[in-house]
Amino acid sequence: GRVPPAFRQEPLEVESEKRRREDDGSSLLGLSGSEGEDGEGGGDRREKRRRSNRESARRGRLRRMEQLGKLEEEVTELHSQHTLLLGKLAEAGDLLNAASRENRIYKTIANYLGADEPELVNALKQANAAEGQKDKAMSEISDEEAEAIAAAALATNDNNPTKALMDLLNLAIQRSNTVV
Repeated sequence: GRVPPAFRQEPLEVESEKRRREDDGSSLLGLSGSEGEDGEGGGDRREKRRRSNRESARRGRLRRMEQLGKLEEEVTELHSQHTLLLGKLAEAGDLLNAASRENRIYKTIANYLGADEPELVNALKQANAAEGQKDKAMSEISDEEAEAIAAAALATNDNNPTKALMDLLNLAIQRSNTVV
């Protein structure tokens, strides 16, 4: 039993495998390599390709390490900016709280001045008399002089209106308590 060639079951070669063998210089004559050497021509090319691939992979690793270093620097910079911004935010919050406190103080003073303005003017006049102008009667101190006293209070408190108003308010309260 001979089997006709059309019915033989030989392993089928994949088309890409055929092309690779042909590209490597393989032929039906059994020659390998482009010059017919004993497989060294193809081996040299493979070795050269291997070296090239290794070098390319090494360059890729170096490039990725460099990119990673840059990203780490950027993360560090962003962390420091974040910390700085958090500090500025906290400072702004503190300023807002201080402004809110001052606003409450001003509202309290405005309410006090609206309700008891004559008492405050009298307290300012008494404060002025206590400061060395006792020869003037309280009724002789004009509103302009009371404003001058307020300006002096402002000047003695480093031009801080909150402190000056609080000092004047405390002084007025003390004077009104001693008068009663």
